[in-house]
Amino acid sequence: MIRLARTRIAETVFRTIFRARMRAVARTVAQSARTRYAFRSNLDTSSAFAVVFVLFVAVSVLAGTQAARADVVLETRYPVAGTPCEVLVQDDANLPRPGATVSVTYRPGSSVERPSRVGTTDDSGRVVWTPELAGIATVTASWAGGSTRANVSVQFSHPPLSGLLIMVFAGIVLVGGSAVRIRRVLRSPPDTGNNEE
Repeated sequence: MIRLARTRIAETVFRTIFRARMRAVARTVAQSARTRYAFRSNLDTSSAFAVVFVLFVAVSVLAGTQAARADVVLETRYPVAGTPCEVLVQDDANLPRPGATVSVTYRPGSSVERPSRVGTTDDSGRVVWTPELAGIATVTASWAGGSTRANVSVQFSHPPLSGLLIMVFAGIVLVGGSAVRIRRVLRSPPDTGNNEE
C-alpha cells in the first residue's frame, strides 16, 4: 500500500514538472515569435531601402575585386598524373604574367599534404607541369605584389589496382549474399497457414 502511494506521488510530481516545463518552452517560443514579428513590423520603408543599398554596395565591391583577380589556367580541365600539362598565368586584364613562380600542393589541408615547386613562367606566362600524384591539388602562382591559386583534380593514369579489388570483392559479397538468401527461400517448406500444435 505504501509502495503504491509512493509510486502515485512520484507520477504526480513527474507530470507536474513535465507540464510546467512544457508550458515554459511554449512561452519561450511564443515570446520569440512575438519579438521577430515586432522587429519585422518596425522595419519601415526607408530602413528597407537603406539595407538594400548597403547590400548592393557590398556586392558591387566584392564583384569588382573578383573581376580584378589574376587567373591560373590549365591546358586541360582534368590533368592526368604523369602527363605534362601546360599552366598559363594571367593578370587581371587576361594578359600573360611572365616571371610568376608556380608551385603545387598535393592533397591540400590533409595530413599527407605535399608541396612541390613547378617553376617560373616564361615570357608568354606559361610553364609546364607534370602532375606526380592523382587527387586534389592546388596550383599556386605568386609574383611580386600578389598571388593566385586554382584547385584541380588530377586523374589517375590508369585505374588503381586496390580500387578494382575492392569493387570485385563488393560485387562478390552482394551477389553471393543474394544467392544464399534465394536458396534458403527456395528450400524452405511452404507455409500452409495451419499452425496447429
